[in-house]
Amino acid sequence: MDVNTAFDEEEVCLLLAGTKAELARGLQLLDREYRRKLSYWLRQRFPGLTAEELADCWVEALAGAYRTISTRGYDLNKPLRPFVCTILRRRAIDKVRRTTSNKDVLEQVGYALRDTQAGAKWRALNEVQRGEIQDKVRQATASLPEKQRIVMQAYVEGFPKTEEDTAELIRLVSERTGKPETRVAVTSSLREGIKKVQERLHRSGYGLGDNGEE
Repeated sequence: MDVNTAFDEEEVCLLLAGTKAELARGLQLLDREYRRKLSYWLRQRFPGLTAEELADCWVEALAGAYRTISTRGYDLNKPLRPFVCTILRRRAIDKVRRTTSNKDVLEQVGYALRDTQAGAKWRALNEVQRGEIQDKVRQATASLPEKQRIVMQAYVEGFPKTEEDTAELIRLVSERTGKPETRVAVTSSLREGIKKVQERLHRSGYGLGDNGEE
């Protein structure tokens, strides 16, 4: 099937059921046929997603389709488009949940610090300033060593449950690393990660507390 040939789903299914090279070719054809169509479909259902998030969803959906098909986890006698749409929709839901989680974290920070000097400063910040702090936290987290970054991301995404339940945090980290993680390793990485993020905020002029208070 060349670039000018009409999309033939039966032929693509045969490619997806073949060798690794044929599977890769089949995914290329899926990408060519469906990327714009299904990205538009996804935008209609999740209008809050940015262009970058839509692009990420598509790439992640193709990767998910690849994993499922390559392990024979999908019946290629079934239509391809609904299969891809299902994965794409799940990735979009993940994006929305993360965004909502981040907003919830900002609210939780204010609540947790409500009776402290830091809490008073936090409440005095407007939405734009809080958003700036959130961006700084993301940047600081992205620059952490791999293990600390994984733990911090799991902590934030699972907050407030990960604050209250260390076992939940260990479970989330273990899912991301693909191996059982110990309490000591996770809590140590979290402690160091938080310390480095706080230092980054202070250097950027976003320290919330005086006299070392956070």
